[in-house]
Amino acid sequence: MKSSRHFTLICFSMFFLSPLTAAAADITLSWQPSLSAGVDHYVVYWGTSPGDYPFSSRDKGDRISADTTSYTVTGLSESLSYHFAVKAVSADGTESLFSNEAARPSITFPATGSSVPVRINVSGTAAARSAVHLYSGAMLLGTGTATDKGLWSISANLDAPSGTTPVQLTAVSTGAASFPVAVYPSAEIEPSDLSTAIRALQVVTGIEPAGLSAADDLNQDGYIGLQDAVYALRNASGI
Repeated sequence: MKSSRHFTLICFSMFFLSPLTAAAADITLSWQPSLSAGVDHYVVYWGTSPGDYPFSSRDKGDRISADTTSYTVTGLSESLSYHFAVKAVSADGTESLFSNEAARPSITFPATGSSVPVRINVSGTAAARSAVHLYSGAMLLGTGTATDKGLWSISANLDAPSGTTPVQLTAVSTGAASFPVAVYPSAEIEPSDLSTAIRALQVVTGIEPAGLSAADDLNQDGYIGLQDAVYALRNASGI
């Protein structure tokens, strides 16, 4: 396959979600056309990890003509996060570099249906270095920026009474919204909060605490550290 740096990079201008089914999702992407001469068609690439795109519109037998700047990817799983990029291709097969990456953001913590304190730490995935906005319904709770690895975390206050009525949390990034996560606000203090905070602080200072477990990773970002300690202390203090 030929490649070249002579094509202008393409940028995603919008990123829309189409109606979903219980098992699969369809995502429609659109992008700004390449300004370079000689563009014959486009190829959309995607995968479940940032910068790694094992699937493409070409593999599905779809040819996206040069005058078309949108494409719908079908049959995606709701349980996975996906990352997308597009290339311009000339008639002889020369490809541009990848465009910027677009990704449907996800909320990985808290889990759907979980009880959370009024002060909540929400984390998930999005396109690398993209802006993420966290909403409760139509209310903006806070903003953050995804890391180079596409991870983000936002702390916010849930302005909702404790009880049995769920609050719908949604993350929005690159014009796309995550699947809603329903959580139940609670002002209750878990007895384990202080011990969890102590273990997390011990990890930060290089001490290997007794009783450390995956449950101490409160924001589920893959490691136990200062964020988990702060989160646990806020729970214990009722902040």
